[in-house]
This record gives sequence, structure tokens and C-alpha cells, in this order.
Amino acid sequence: MVGVPPHDLDLCFKIFFSSAGQTRSYEGGRLRYVLDSGDALLMAEATPTGAVKRPKIDISLWGVDRTRPEIASGLIDQFAGMLNLRLDLRPFYERFEYDPIIGNLASHLMGLKPIRTQTMYESLVVSIVGQQISTIAAASMQRRLVDLFGEKIVVGGRTFFSFPRPARLAAATIKQLMKCALSTRKAEYIRDISRSVIRGEIDLESLGSVKDSEEIIQRLIAIRGIGRWTAELAAIRGLGRYDVVPADDVGLRKTVARYYGLERASGEDVRRVAESWGEWKGMATYYLYVASRLGLVFKARKGRSAEGERWASEVGVTGREGPSRALRRRQALR
Repeated sequence: MVGVPPHDLDLCFKIFFSSAGQTRSYEGGRLRYVLDSGDALLMAEATPTGAVKRPKIDISLWGVDRTRPEIASGLIDQFAGMLNLRLDLRPFYERFEYDPIIGNLASHLMGLKPIRTQTMYESLVVSIVGQQISTIAAASMQRRLVDLFGEKIVVGGRTFFSFPRPARLAAATIKQLMKCALSTRKAEYIRDISRSVIRGEIDLESLGSVKDSEEIIQRLIAIRGIGRWTAELAAIRGLGRYDVVPADDVGLRKTVARYYGLERASGEDVRRVAESWGEWKGMATYYLYVASRLGLVFKARKGRSAEGERWASEVGVTGREGPSRALRRRQALR
């Protein structure tokens, strides 16, 4: 399958799967990801075979009923959407051509695209788990949730789990959910939303057809336990709404302050800065997040932090390039 360039699939997978739990892995140049068809669990295996300028990936599915090829075709198409194979980043790079911060980061992370969740339901639950805690704590809780409530699939002698289905979490007790280190409130929110999905009271998957991102945010906020930050993050992860920015995110506020030379940044400060990002607010946010993880610094000092250097080495982002070289790289992609 051929994607829209530029797309550095290897970099995307290394970054996304560096904190992978039981639902996915990226080893030896092969990505494995558990997909849920609704009737059964399937293992998607994908291997990047192209280059950043000519992205190509081989995708196969394990566990598919061969008498129903339409299922395989639909899931492969859905998986391609999750990987953002069709997303064209060239307008994003053009918008930030001369931006001293985002443009510089983009030149180092050329071809980086976020990976989306399979469902909006998963994105919303993951966003609830991450409310008001660190990303490390949230990842730990998410792994416990998957381990306790996900369905198991064994591939190549290795056990993987799917993200829990709404029916499974709807049937769970608060005490069972709290075994994942969730607070009582978060456990209630997740259980109640799961029950509403099962009863047909809310249809999260239909939100993808809503054109206006702010309308999506408002619909989500109407659900108990969902504030603006949770709604914005869920819309980015689950629907690819990159015109949205989770401005109240504490980590993002610190990152914006760091890169834009502010002593500190409030949510309103982030929104003001993000106004110049236009329809690419969420994408710029993702680049700032990854750059912060890698320790890429352009304003206060050169080089990377020790932790960033380690992580950069793991995902293969090395060296630095000046604006002229970055410009030539972008022009070559047109």
C-alpha cells in the first residue's frame, strides 16, 4: 500500500510504540497491532518498505475469515486511516516554512504523522484515564485496563490484548475498574459512558461525520466526566481533528513556555500562540510534544537533554540541520 508523502513510517512507529502495551508492538521493522472487527480479534502486521518521499507499507491480517474478504478489505482500509497514510503534510510544512519554532522542529521530524486509535470510544476512554495525571501514570493505568478487561489473542507464541469493548467495561464494577489504579470518579465516568454506548444513548463513532470540530467538542462536553481538555484530546487522537489544541494540558503549557521563551504559559497563552497555527493546531502540538520528548531545543540552548538524547537515539533522530537544508528538503517534496 502506497501512502501520501512525506511519511517517515519507521520514525512514526518507533515514537508511537516506544510506550506500547499489550495491544501493539514494533520490533525488527515489523509492526503488530490488534484490531477488533466487532466479531473477532485480528492481528494486523505491517512492514514499511518505502522511503520518506515514497512511503510504502505491506499490510497483512491474521485471523480473518477467508470466506469474507470484504472484512479484510474494510479493516485494512481502516488501519490505513489509523496510520494516516492518506494525510498530506505538505500544506502543514508550507504553512510553517519560515516559523522559527515549529518550522525548525518540522525540519528535524520530516514525515512524522500521529497514529489514531481504532475507535472514538477508545480515544475517549484513554483521554479520561489521562485526566490530571502524568503521561507515565496514564500509560500504566491504560496497560492495566487492557490487561484486566481486554480480549486475548496469541500470535507467534506471544500474547496480545485488544482494547476493552464497551460491553466489557459497562459490566464492570467500580471496584474492578479501580484495580487499574483509577480514581472512583474516573471509574464511574468510564463505566457510565460504556453503558450509554451499549444502550445507544450516545454514538461516539458518528462524530467523525460532523464537519465542525467545535461542535464535536461541545457534544463531548455534554457527557458527564468530559471537560474541554478531554474532549479536545479525544478528537485529535480518535478523529484526527488537527485544528484542535488541548491548550489546558499542563505538559503542553510547559512545552510552549520552553520553546517560546515564556516564564510560564497558561491555557489562554497557549491558545493565543496557537492562533497563528490555523487549521494545524493539533499537528503543531504533536510536533512540540515529540520534540520535547526527544529533547530538541532551539531557543534556550543547543543540543538535547540527556533523556532526550537517549530517546532520540532509540527512534533514530540524530544530527541537526540548518534552515537552508531544511528548506531544500521541503522543496524536494513538492
